[in-house]
Amino acid sequence: MKKNSIYALIFIVLLIFVIVFCAVWFAKEDTQEADPQSANYEDASQPPEIQPDSVSDDPGESEAPEPEESPTAKPKETSTPTPSPSPEEPVKTSSGSFSSKTGTALNLVVNWTARTRPTGEIDITFDIGVSSYAFYTDSLPYSIELNVADTKYSLGSSAVGYDGQTQKTSALASYTATLPAGTETAEISVTWDYRGEYSGIEIDSISASDTISF
Repeated sequence: MKKNSIYALIFIVLLIFVIVFCAVWFAKEDTQEADPQSANYEDASQPPEIQPDSVSDDPGESEAPEPEESPTAKPKETSTPTPSPSPEEPVKTSSGSFSSKTGTALNLVVNWTARTRPTGEIDITFDIGVSSYAFYTDSLPYSIELNVADTKYSLGSSAVGYDGQTQKTSALASYTATLPAGTETAEISVTWDYRGEYSGIEIDSISASDTISF
């Protein structure tokens, strides 16, 4: 009888132990389902792993946001003022004429016009002609020598054909020479190598000269 009582007591203890173990087990499962943070407490306590790509080897390579360029206002274009033209200096002009004296009706006539530039240089235009009654001559190349202040110019004379009863000046040549600034007077001479006859008189050359002032 005592032996059966012992077995019964052991059985009851084991049964109680099983019941308590099952109760604790189910209680633990219910707690983990109700609070997942406590179930993952161990995992959450670990620091997050840093991915290799998110860490830069060079701290200077971290890209900073580029500042946006603000639009720059263009300066207003200003028109360049047009300089007013300065009044031109008046050109000083002078003119005159001189002629030869052959003792016949055939003579050289030299008309000249001088214009002084603003720089002071002087341009002199010479119109050389022959004064006569009826007169004929062919063109003669290099037949006129013009000497202006010791500078010589060789000119050709034009043909003349005049059949009139009054005296007339026919054009032979024209030329413009330039004198340096500061010139006040100049000696001028003109010689025409005619080498012909007029009114029965042989004439080799005709000359005319003068000193002109500006």
